[in-house]
This record gives sequence, C-alpha cells and structure tokens, in this order.
Amino acid sequence: MEWANLGVTAAAYLAVGGFGPVATGEDHALVGALESAGRRVLRTTGVSVVTSARRDPRAPDGFGHFLTRLEADTASQQ
Repeated sequence: MEWANLGVTAAAYLAVGGFGPVATGEDHALVGALESAGRRVLRTTGVSVVTSARRDPRAPDGFGHFLTRLEADTASQQ
C-alpha cells in the first residue's frame, strides 16, 4: 500500500516516539506504532489529495520509486 498523505496530532506522534530511524517506510512504521499504542487510525478513500510527482525520489522504495516503476510498467505495455 502506498500512502500519499498522512495526518497525525502532535500528541499522538510524540506519544509513540515519532518517526523511527529507518531508511524507508517511516510512515508505515509510525502508523504501526500508533495502532500498537491503541490510537485511532482512519484509512479512507473519501478524501482526495494532491501529492508530489517527483521523479528524483529520496527514500528507497518510497512513493517516488513507486511512481517511477508505474511509469516504466505503463511504457512497457504500450
């Protein structure tokens, strides 16, 4: 699953220690920590967002890499 946007209160973020020292997937780790701490997590398709379409991704296996792979897959199918 790829997450385009993530919103969390400062109190919840601080309560679980924030983003951990991982090379990639810090958003997934944060959500896992929030769930483990019993915090309410809402996943919805009811809200539209616009996210970066950057082609110079910083995080290995992050959303930028997902976009690059998607573009390559689409091009190879044409």
